[in-house]
Amino acid sequence: MRAVHPFPARMAPDAVTKWLHQLKEGARVLDPMCGSGVVLRQSIQMGHEAIGYDIDPLAVLMSRVWTRNRKHIDLIGAANEVVHIASARQEGYLDLPWVASCAETKQFIEYWFAEPQRSQLARLVLTIQEMKLSQPEWLIDALYLSISKTIVTKIAGASLAWDVSHSRPHKKRESNDYNVSSGFFRSAERLVSSLDEINLTHSAQVNNGDCRSMPDVVDQSVDAVVTSPPYLNALDYLRGHKLSLVWMGYTIPELRGVRATSVGTERTRQGLATPENTTDVLAATVSEIAQLPKRQQAIVHRYAQDAALMLVEAKRVLTPNGRLVLVLADSVVRGVEVSSSSIFGELAQRDGFKLIEKKLREIPHNRRYLPINSRNVALRNRMRSEIIQVFERAS
Repeated sequence: MRAVHPFPARMAPDAVTKWLHQLKEGARVLDPMCGSGVVLRQSIQMGHEAIGYDIDPLAVLMSRVWTRNRKHIDLIGAANEVVHIASARQEGYLDLPWVASCAETKQFIEYWFAEPQRSQLARLVLTIQEMKLSQPEWLIDALYLSISKTIVTKIAGASLAWDVSHSRPHKKRESNDYNVSSGFFRSAERLVSSLDEINLTHSAQVNNGDCRSMPDVVDQSVDAVVTSPPYLNALDYLRGHKLSLVWMGYTIPELRGVRATSVGTERTRQGLATPENTTDVLAATVSEIAQLPKRQQAIVHRYAQDAALMLVEAKRVLTPNGRLVLVLADSVVRGVEVSSSSIFGELAQRDGFKLIEKKLREIPHNRRYLPINSRNVALRNRMRSEIIQVFERAS
């Protein structure tokens, strides 16, 4: 299964394959934090119905593209047309209305992108926008994802940064000779190769939404919730993704708002109070929490609160005896072990979920998706394994 776009700490398909195989034929599977879409893609390949939610707009885009039932060969011709039209344009990045109207977004683009890449990207984007009226949604999505693949890279790409694909971008240079148009067309060709290697019988439904509140999902309508919640204080997905999203109509203030409401974020809500329903859970699972500074304590409490809200919603949508599969990795915050698996496990069992299986899965060294030449020993150590917990909802 070849992924269509870089994504930090992507779930390994074999982490959940066993449990998807055990579901009844044509089961309804929900991933409320779908990320790059691994669970959704695996589910529809097995003949299940798949529904995904994510708060990150780029995750939603790549999941939609990766889980559509169609052939994508027409993308190559469309990408060639975009390059041809864009090459004759004269606009620059300030002709993008959301950039021209937001000084912070303009400053961000000028810091992370040099000329001529800024103008090349703008001309491609403006051309794609004009095609929206005459082309199907799947094609527009695939064209945008092809642009993103020139930016979210490990080393050299359309930006001045390295490590964008690990969501740890750092400025590596002040000039850039990358040809955006050529890179965009190559991305489209590779995207077609990845997408069309397996024929899908149907598409997944992917929504931009919050795992803590999914009102569109009817009570007791899902056979399995299968997901990998972010582990606390490890990877900030939007740190890298925003380099791409600013070319898709998002401003930096808008993306800051998305980041501030994400599960696992390092930022705390203003005026956050210790949630009464999770205080005793943290006392049982994070014995040294009192050793953390107040700000970090608040972050851990928020994480537990978000976990509780996600599990309440999972219980609501699951059928009686439905399955909950969680793939988790534990964290270290300021030297204090914060076991995400224990927090979720304790909360789930208090909500009436019955634990069926718990297993440790070693992450192969070449699949850890660590930052380039990472010297962070704590980060390296806590990304060696993940914990898979499987629960059954009470009937």
